[in-house]
Amino acid sequence: MKLTRFTLTLYLVYSLTACAPVQPWERGNLAKPQMALEPYPLQSTLRAHNYGSR
Repeated sequence: MKLTRFTLTLYLVYSLTACAPVQPWERGNLAKPQMALEPYPLQSTLRAHNYGSR
């Protein structure tokens, strides 16, 4: 029982550390085009169209 409680507490502590706010000097790095889900949206759209039309 103690091991389960310890493991659960450890998991909660580790999951809370991932919820840190983004600092102002880090926002510039996240705003770069390379960090987008699709860095080249036009190219991705054309590829999806070509793939779907085949």
